[in-house]
Amino acid sequence: MKNREELRAEARSRRDGLPESFRREASDRICAILKEACPAGPGRKLFGYVPIGSEADIAPFLEWFLASGGTVALPRTQKGGMMDFYAVPSLDALVPGRFGIPEPPASGTALVPQEGDAVLVPCLLFTREGHRIGYGGGFYDRWLALHPEGNALITAYSVQEGRSSAETHDVPIGRIVTEKGMFHVRGGRKSITHD
Repeated sequence: MKNREELRAEARSRRDGLPESFRREASDRICAILKEACPAGPGRKLFGYVPIGSEADIAPFLEWFLASGGTVALPRTQKGGMMDFYAVPSLDALVPGRFGIPEPPASGTALVPQEGDAVLVPCLLFTREGHRIGYGGGFYDRWLALHPEGNALITAYSVQEGRSSAETHDVPIGRIVTEKGMFHVRGGRKSITHD
């Protein structure tokens, strides 16, 4: 089996090679599925991420969640490979962050997920078992291990599915959302369906 760096490079190349028209249509479909999976409204919280590069564009979903009266929290990286999530009033409030990824300002309100709050997790590659390979920093694995109460969902294009062996620090995730639908993973992190 290939090592993780090789898998990352291949997965990034495969995703980057997707036609723009496919990425746009698939992103729209992913956003529509997320609207069904993650109801918005006053009192609802969503822990999301800012899509970068060729990742599925979930920004319209984040904006919809905010416009519906929900609270969106986005990651801000910290020293030591950690991150925290901060509430944002809009995506326009983001500032340049470490690694060139827009982040909430440090002056915002830090939030932690409560039971059932949706947590969207990006990846370069995911497996049917709910494992993922990210960009190699371990930020999400560390954060998810500290916050098991969140209802985590991988969001990705279906072509990002692959094979990889799990490592001891990997946190399996209970649901995967692609343009083809939402899939529940047996043995993954708990998956709560909202009514």
